[in-house]
Parts: sequence; structure tokens; C-alpha cells
Amino acid sequence: MEQEKKLRSGIVGQAQVVFGGAIAINVGTVGGDENTLAIGLAELCKPATDAGVNVDDNAETYGIQVGMVFPDLHALNHFRSVLQELEVMLKERMAKQKKEG
Repeated sequence: MEQEKKLRSGIVGQAQVVFGGAIAINVGTVGGDENTLAIGLAELCKPATDAGVNVDDNAETYGIQVGMVFPDLHALNHFRSVLQELEVMLKERMAKQKKEG
């Protein structure tokens, strides 16, 4: 019987990802393990001309540099709630900037 690998929560190394047209975002597996789902982030060799466009699947990247592994729905839902909080903050900032002119 194959023994299931348990991933340990943590951060390996340090990275800062700045979104805005130079990052490819993909969903896949880690290390060929079909049960370990993740989001992979890779810097594009040639940034997109429009930050809001979908990156072509064939776009050349420097390879996956950040892998965000979500072992269960609880972890994914927590991450989603943090993104929603960030969205509110960004909208408030944009409204304030627009008001200030």
C-alpha cells in the first residue's frame, strides 16, 4: 500500500511577487503528485503589454518560482477571504484617490 505524503505547512525561502502583467498564474500539481494541488507563479520572460490580459499558455517563463499549495478547502477558503479583504482595501484606496482628484 502506498503511503500518503503529508505536506508540512510553512514557507521555504523568500519571495516577493508583484502582479501587473509580468506573472503567469497556473493551476497544477506538485512534484507529479496528482493529489497535491497548487497555484504556480512564474515570471514571464516578456511581460504582457496589458496587465489585465490572460497570459498565453505558451508564453515563455522563467519556470515556476512560487508554488502555493492548498491541501484542503479550508486553506483555500481562508486565502480567498484574505483576497476579498484586499479587494475591499484597494477599492477604498481607489475611491479616495478619485475623490482627491
